Amino acid sequence: MLKGILSSVVSSLIGGNKQNQAIPQLLQSLLSSQGGVEGLMGKLQQGGLGDVVSSWIGTGENQEVSSQQIKEVIGEDALRNVAQQAGVDENEVPNLLSQYLPQVVDKLSPNGELDTNNLDLESLAKSTLSNLFK
Repeated sequence: MLKGILSSVVSSLIGGNKQNQAIPQLLQSLLSSQGGVEGLMGKLQQGGLGDVVSSWIGTGENQEVSSQQIKEVIGEDALRNVAQQAGVDENEVPNLLSQYLPQVVDKLSPNGELDTNNLDLESLAKSTLSNLFK
């Protein structure tokens, strides 16, 4: 159900090509493989991206993350698995994540704090993706 909601919202926001339609599945697969949002944020912080991640969670401007940084911290094997699950070219995954991950995390922490305890995933998906490009 969440995948369907994510797909429909993303398609309406960023177009209907196959790669864009795979972004919700890509994000969902990544989060599942990394222990959820908190697990992924922890991995990024341990990989030397603590300031970058803090900017996404905080209320200020989001710092960019490069596709190379994503590849180094998450690892090529994990990215390859996520790509296969989402049906995306594995060479594009780091680029897509560097583009969308900061925005998604930013929307998951509107008050400067990442609160994953009380998440209603359906509502979160609708609100995060509907506001993603505002």
